[in-house]
Amino acid sequence: MSVLGRTANALIGAWLALAVITTPAAARQAESTGEGWVKKRFDFGAEDLAFEAAVPADASVKTTTMPPREAGTLGRIMIVGKIYPAKAGTPVEVTIQAFDLMAPAAASRVCAHEAEIAGYTLRARRAEPDLSDAELFAKKSDENRPIGGVFSRCMTRGNKMLVTHFLFDVSGVTDKDELDVRANQAQDYYKTFISSIVFADGHSPGYRNMMREIPVTIGADKTTLSVPDVWQVPINDFHGHLPAELHLLRKNNSGEDTGLLWLAVQERKEQPDLEKLGPTLIGDYFIQQWPDAERPVLLQGSEDPDMLESGVVSRSFRFSAKNKAGEDIGEILATLIWHDGRLYVLSLWSRWAPAADRNTFFSRLPGLTAYDLISAKLVRTMTESR
Repeated sequence: MSVLGRTANALIGAWLALAVITTPAAARQAESTGEGWVKKRFDFGAEDLAFEAAVPADASVKTTTMPPREAGTLGRIMIVGKIYPAKAGTPVEVTIQAFDLMAPAAASRVCAHEAEIAGYTLRARRAEPDLSDAELFAKKSDENRPIGGVFSRCMTRGNKMLVTHFLFDVSGVTDKDELDVRANQAQDYYKTFISSIVFADGHSPGYRNMMREIPVTIGADKTTLSVPDVWQVPINDFHGHLPAELHLLRKNNSGEDTGLLWLAVQERKEQPDLEKLGPTLIGDYFIQQWPDAERPVLLQGSEDPDMLESGVVSRSFRFSAKNKAGEDIGEILATLIWHDGRLYVLSLWSRWAPAADRNTFFSRLPGLTAYDLISAKLVRTMTESR
C-alpha cells in the first residue's frame, strides 16, 4: 500500500492537511463553526470513538451504539452513523463506520479496501507516516461515465477505527462544470467536517500501546520497527553487522502458522537486477522455511511508483504458494530495495490469499499492517538520511 499517492484529479489538488483536533471540546466552544453549521456530538456508546464535529444545521443525523467485539472473533464492523442532507442542502451523504478489530490496523489499508469493495476506483490517497490516519478520493463510473465519488477519512484508535465516507452522486449529471461543482461541494463538506473533529478522549489517531516495538540496528543506523502485538519475534539479529535478518511469526489460536514476515539486509555495492533477483531470493527462503512447499509461483512484478518518486530503487512482487500436494497455502508479497550500497528484502507470507470478502481481508490485515509499516519506515529512513 502506498504511503503517498500522487493527486490524479484537479478537483482535489489542494488536500486538507492531515490533522485532527484533540483539544478538549470546552476549549473550543467559543469558536465559530461557520454559518449554517452546528456542533454535534457523535457517541456510539464507546468513549474512544466519541467525538464532536460540525454538521449542516438542516442535516438529519442518525447514530447507533457500537456493541463490544466478541472474544475470539476477527472483529466487529458496522455503520454507526449517517448524515442525510436536507432537500435544499449540499447533496452529500455521510456514512460513518466503526471497526473493533483483534489488532491495530493501518488506516491506509482499510480506507482503500472499503472504497474498492464498494465499487470505487482510487484516484488519490495519502497517509500519515505511521499510516494510522489516511484519506482518499475515489470515483465510480459506468462505462467511463462518472456516476459518483467519495472522499474518505480513516483514523486508527488503538484496535478500533473510524471510517467516514462523504459520498456524492453524479449519475444524472452530464455537464462537466456541474460535475466539478458537485465534487467541490463534497470536498468542502469533507474539509469542514474533518477539520472540526474533537475527540472526547483527547487522543490523536494512533495505535496506542497495542504495538510491539522491535529495535534494529542496520550498520550504524538505529531505529525501531512497530508491528501489531499479535506477532512473535523468533529471530532478530540486527545488531549492526550485516548481513542480518528479522523473522516475525504469527499463529492462530490452535498454534498453526498463519503468517511469516522476513526482513533481510546485506551489503551490495553494485545495483543488482531486482526483477531477476526477487523470485530467486524469495523462492529460496520460502522452501527453506517450508520443506513441504513447492517453489512459489510469480504472479506479478512491478516497480513501486511511490518509491520511485522518492528516489528509492525497488521492485515489488506477488507470488502464489502451494504445498507438494498441490494445495493452496496462501500468498507471498515481497519488496526488494537497493539503496546506498545495501540490498533490503522484505516479504510477507499469509495463509490467506486475497479475496473479495471482508473476513479474508481482516484475517490478512495484521500481516499487511506489519508489512506496510516496516516498508514505510525503511523508505522514510532512507530518504531522511540524504
